[in-house]
Amino acid sequence: MKKAAVGAALAVPVIESLTKSDILVKSALAASAPRQFTITTAVNTGAGSGSITPPGPGFQNGSVGVNQGANQTFSIQPAANYVIFRVIVTENGSTNFLPITPAGMTYTFNNVQADGLIAVEFQSKP
Repeated sequence: MKKAAVGAALAVPVIESLTKSDILVKSALAASAPRQFTITTAVNTGAGSGSITPPGPGFQNGSVGVNQGANQTFSIQPAANYVIFRVIVTENGSTNFLPITPAGMTYTFNNVQADGLIAVEFQSKP
């Protein structure tokens, strides 16, 4: 580390000229950004057996970002000649098997506070 000679001027780079107001605004923006959680979706049977949405028709496995405190609704729809067999949801740390409607259903994650999962299994109609 070099030492400056006594009385020598030190060159300090100027990063940005900020006012107190600028700092308060930037701090408020950073503090107001909502925390985001991920809800993972999974369809664990063959392609063409049904879908879970969002983000769009035919969506199978993936994930959706949800802001903390927000709600997120999923639609589950079996394909022709299939029914919903099982739906498992992990929401805010708790895992549950849902009562099902074989012909189709929706599920809403309310007041999201943690990452979640919704997994669907379809089976062929008897």
